[in-house]
Amino acid sequence: MYSIFNNSRFYILLSAFILSSLVLATLRLQIQSDQLFYIRTQQVFGLIACVYLYFAVLITPLSGIVNKKNTPIRLLLFSRRSLGVAAAYFTVLHVGFTFIEQIDGYESLAFLPQRFKVAFIVGAFASVVLLLMAATSFDSVIKKMTVRRWKNLHHLVYPSIVFIIIHVWLIGTHARQDSVKFMVVGVLSVLFVLEAIRISKSIAKRYNMLRAERDTLALAIFVLMIGSLMALPLLTPSYHDDHESALTETRQ
Repeated sequence: MYSIFNNSRFYILLSAFILSSLVLATLRLQIQSDQLFYIRTQQVFGLIACVYLYFAVLITPLSGIVNKKNTPIRLLLFSRRSLGVAAAYFTVLHVGFTFIEQIDGYESLAFLPQRFKVAFIVGAFASVVLLLMAATSFDSVIKKMTVRRWKNLHHLVYPSIVFIIIHVWLIGTHARQDSVKFMVVGVLSVLFVLEAIRISKSIAKRYNMLRAERDTLALAIFVLMIGSLMALPLLTPSYHDDHESALTETRQ
């Protein structure tokens, strides 16, 4: 008999709520300053949202190279929607603490540096996509939308990931640290490899490509992805880079 307590999605969503409560309680006990508490809280919630989204997206290409009849993969595929909903939940918390508590509402946006404005615009796009994906993650909604339209909507997650990376790079206080950069490149490299394999298989199947041609295409796709990621700091400096450079010039 079906029961919500036999549903892995229920436990993922419940764990997300418990995790958010623990984060709030822990940071409130550790940080006395209200302003610093709001900053740290929105940062942590943003990080957790990225982690949930990463694993939700990772499952799709992973299932393409592993037998889908495998029980763990079947369980991951079933749980994928709840991971996306959890990512949207932490995104709402991240945005809420940022706008309501940290910058005191939308009226303050006009007074922020240009880099912050750009970061908020791309972050807003990603947030809206995640919320739409969460709102359409129910079977009844998918049935009304049709599977094709639902899939087309969920394909927007890929440009959203790009915008999230830009958002974090532009204003993230820890994004300039070498250890953080290496960790991000390493984690995203895993996703890029799996996505390159998935995309190359799809193209090779459509155009009857040979195995060697498919592998070459996969390598080219991966190089393009990782190259674009590595070029981001060169294409646009972060707000903190600009701020540090301005301070250095003032001191000189």
